[in-house]
Amino acid sequence: MGDLAALRVISAIKSERRVLRDVVDNRIYAGIKTGLNDAFIIDEALRAELISRHQSSAELIKPFLKGKDIGKWAPTGYGRFIIYTPHGTDISKYPAIREHLLQFKPSLEKRALDQNWFELQQPQLAFVEAYSSAKIIYPNVALGCRFAWNEASYLDMTAFCIASNDISLLPILNSSVMEFFFSHLGIERRGGYQEFKTQYVRELPIPVYLKRHASSLVLLTSALVWLKRHFASHPEAQTTRDPLMLAYWEQVLNGLVYELYFPQEVRGVGVQIFDLAEQAILPDINSISELKRLKKLRDAFEDVYDGSHPLRIALAKIQTLDIVRIIEGEA
Repeated sequence: MGDLAALRVISAIKSERRVLRDVVDNRIYAGIKTGLNDAFIIDEALRAELISRHQSSAELIKPFLKGKDIGKWAPTGYGRFIIYTPHGTDISKYPAIREHLLQFKPSLEKRALDQNWFELQQPQLAFVEAYSSAKIIYPNVALGCRFAWNEASYLDMTAFCIASNDISLLPILNSSVMEFFFSHLGIERRGGYQEFKTQYVRELPIPVYLKRHASSLVLLTSALVWLKRHFASHPEAQTTRDPLMLAYWEQVLNGLVYELYFPQEVRGVGVQIFDLAEQAILPDINSISELKRLKKLRDAFEDVYDGSHPLRIALAKIQTLDIVRIIEGEA
């Protein structure tokens, strides 16, 4: 019975959906293979030293993320950089970089493929515009969906990017619906880890939604991403209640996504999450100064988390739906 119920849910998720590759014009790109990370991957201190030795170094040093640095919603690890020397780099213009790489020359010359000793093995030059722009990123292996928003980081071969500046896709990819769908593709590794190969990610079913729906998704997702980044950079600013706030904003986003995939079921219990989210007038972080954002978001959370608030009541009703209980492992 459980397997049959899961298959029915999978069928409902896929029913008459577009797939991710069509939504993003198949722009799902792999990360960079250096061929020798010890030579090309550096920390903040070495970055500063190389730039101080010759200003030209700044042109080749880019922010860099490995798959393990990518958390759900936002990266959890920063402070890593790559010396980006694609094929055709004139290394004589970058004396400090050249001097740094020289110490690794014997090992660099033993790498596979045909590149100069100071060049990256697989620089993915065609993807540089995507790396340096707003995008969705994710690790190649993870415990569940760990899609994140990023604006400027280059990526290691253990990560991928979806070259789209549409942040409204992020809560769909991070939703319980997508976790459930992906967990039933049969690509689980030992320990419950899942492999997010492009051949699977590109076929993820994405619902069609209206501009007003996108606006609500963007508003709340932008706030959640900002909070994740803020607490990662300023852990001392986090109170004991803030994890509850983060979890609740994620629950609201999950409710919105449930309504996108299963509108009849959600509205069948007298619930319209998008309408309630709009009526709650959640704060737009882009219209709030950096210093006031955290207080505004905390105040908004306390308001909508109140047990009598219509939005919280609606989210509780959604949890009674059979399809939601199956997805969340409660059935």
